[in-house]
Amino acid sequence: MKYRLILAAAVSLTASLVQAEVTYLPCELFSKESGLNNYNCTPGKPGSGSSRLTAQMEQAIYTDEHGQQRVTTVPKYIGAICKDNVCGVVGAHFQGEFVGNAPHGYYIIPRGWYLGAANDGSAMAYQNGTGPSHGQAAGVAPQRKPQAIKKQLSPAALKAAIQADRHYDFSLVYAAGLSTRTKTAYIGVLTYLGQSYQLPAEQVLDYVPIYNHAGERYSNGDPIFTDGSRCDPISGFCKDNSGNALGLADYKVEDYRRQGILPALPSAAANAEVSSTSSETAGNTLTGEACYEKKKTDFRKENGEEAMIIMDQINEWQEQCGLPPSY
Repeated sequence: MKYRLILAAAVSLTASLVQAEVTYLPCELFSKESGLNNYNCTPGKPGSGSSRLTAQMEQAIYTDEHGQQRVTTVPKYIGAICKDNVCGVVGAHFQGEFVGNAPHGYYIIPRGWYLGAANDGSAMAYQNGTGPSHGQAAGVAPQRKPQAIKKQLSPAALKAAIQADRHYDFSLVYAAGLSTRTKTAYIGVLTYLGQSYQLPAEQVLDYVPIYNHAGERYSNGDPIFTDGSRCDPISGFCKDNSGNALGLADYKVEDYRRQGILPALPSAAANAEVSSTSSETAGNTLTGEACYEKKKTDFRKENGEEAMIIMDQINEWQEQCGLPPSY
């Protein structure tokens, strides 16, 4: 009888835990910038750093077009912009995916969740398959005390602050139509002391320095660190082992410029950069097969191992390297 009671208690506890599964999360306002409210709809502390949250990755299983189950790496949390009560994902993953309805603002939500209304009309994140969109009752909003939003630093004060205290996060997000202050469809989001600052793309490098790694690199250009420092594989934002910002990796900045995410260098500056690079490599000029192989390797680094090389490009490289054309 005693063991039956223990077993019944264990079953009851398990049932309680299942029933207690969290299927909705309130969206907490943590900052406001240029009229845009920033909300955290995750289990994390509001204002804990939007770029830090959206940089967290996890393994996920999916079924491909052939019905095979595969594993991929995806963000644990995603950023979404809501305009006219319609919300879409911003950033490198799932860009433009519809994720529900909420008032105008920037929201951080768990992947696989959507935005909807709580019982008091405020924004709330729901696990897919639950909540009002699936015929269930709206989540109960928490009792909120009036929240004082910290005053944001002026541009000059922000620059001075992050130069002295390099504990900040940074990411680039796709935000076409969101900001009229930038010349590209992207904005930089710099998070410092719990406040998120939107930076026009053409001003990003005024705040975040370019990190030029002097040591070894992986084949994709990513720096190889031996001291615990790291660069985010998506944004290219690098930090040392103490969490101090190093800046945007140089190869990533070049990639952003090629894609038009960051403005290209002015002609004079670009020529100076090319001249500097040329002078550094003048003593290592390659010819013949070595020259040709290097051009192929550089192409693969920039465009991926599977990228196709057209015959005209091959002939051009052969001519530049002093080799006879293939045709």
